[in-house]
Amino acid sequence: MILEVQIAGYGFLNAPPHLQIQLEEKRKDVARLESLLLTEESKSAIGKRKWALLIVSIISIVAFSSFIIVILITLPEKRTVYMMVDASDKMTTTLPQIRPRINLTTMSIPDGVDVGFAVFGGGFGTGGNCKDVSQLVPPSPKQDGIPLISKAVDSLIDLKPTGFGNLQYAATYALAQLAGRQGLQQILIITSSIDIRCGIPDRSEIENAASQKGISKLEIRVIAVGSVTEQEELILGKFTNNEYYILGSASELSSTIENVLKYPDFYYEHQRSTIKA
Repeated sequence: MILEVQIAGYGFLNAPPHLQIQLEEKRKDVARLESLLLTEESKSAIGKRKWALLIVSIISIVAFSSFIIVILITLPEKRTVYMMVDASDKMTTTLPQIRPRINLTTMSIPDGVDVGFAVFGGGFGTGGNCKDVSQLVPPSPKQDGIPLISKAVDSLIDLKPTGFGNLQYAATYALAQLAGRQGLQQILIITSSIDIRCGIPDRSEIENAASQKGISKLEIRVIAVGSVTEQEELILGKFTNNEYYILGSASELSSTIENVLKYPDFYYEHQRSTIKA
């Protein structure tokens, strides 16, 4: 069929000699097959052969499909976990407790996960109290990002918490760093209490901003270390689509961070408030 189309483009008389020869050979093959079909015995033989070829083809397709499925299942999901630590004045007591527990070098992190790190509050940024965010490590493959995050966390040892902890702007800032990246984008915010001095976080605005930046798969998770009021928990629920953690003490932080890094699906085994967002 392909040969006939090619030759039709030239016209048979003007077609290159090698195409004419190939077409003639194909026609002879067809003629031989037609002669074989003249007898019932040959028809039966060809029928059996066709069924055998069909069965082999089906088995090959099933085996190949199974192989592809296994490959897809075992391939790690591409995603980015962008960590943000609250260094506002509400973290005066909590920041010294959580800083040594953000140690990614001791955690089991699967392949395919990129990591980034930023701080909001603390006087790092230049945007004033409500836009005080600074990226310390850009989103990077884990083998490059983890050592840099370790150094960045160490550099916070003398940081004096100051300013406001604006969750809305922190998440908006993170989106700008995650724009154009493939796979699931997870923003992981570590704080103590919910600071609403710059306004109440609005998830719908974040979703719209993510869409504009080409981010189709976004999760925002917040780890709150310490006590949280019912109003703050309600805000957290709406802002994170109920993907938040409330830790009684900083001692639980390392395992919680590792849980987020290891598993893309949200899971939280501790009892939370029954408040629904």
